[in-house]
Amino acid sequence: MEKVDFKIELDYLYKPSSKEFSIVTVPPLKYLMIDGEGDPNTSADYAEAISQKKENSKLGELRHETLKEDKSVQILHIGPYDKEGPTLNRLHNEFMPANKFIFNGKHHEIYMSDPRKVAPEKLRTVLRQPVKKI
Repeated sequence: MEKVDFKIELDYLYKPSSKEFSIVTVPPLKYLMIDGEGDPNTSADYAEAISQKKENSKLGELRHETLKEDKSVQILHIGPYDKEGPTLNRLHNEFMPANKFIFNGKHHEIYMSDPRKVAPEKLRTVLRQPVKKI
């Protein structure tokens, strides 16, 4: 099977602006996923799951899964995970209502940087929210 680099083939999904929200149509794609909540900056469970890539009782199983998002709004967050709140607030409470969008699934984050190798202020995270028109 031919190896595909989706960050190149589908760069519009993985290199969004860090200043403006963009509306994208996301095809079904397979991701390495982990379920959890809280702050990945301080979660020992998150760090353990990422470093060991195995089942973790608090986060669930690290797994490959196909995500079907379709129409979504996204933006690139640069910085620590715990500083995403204001951007998500603007997305959910300003951009979506102004563009007559409602939620069509959970928001999620695509971690483009390895937190073991990148300083917190340089972490790159795609914030994506599946949406649909009202």
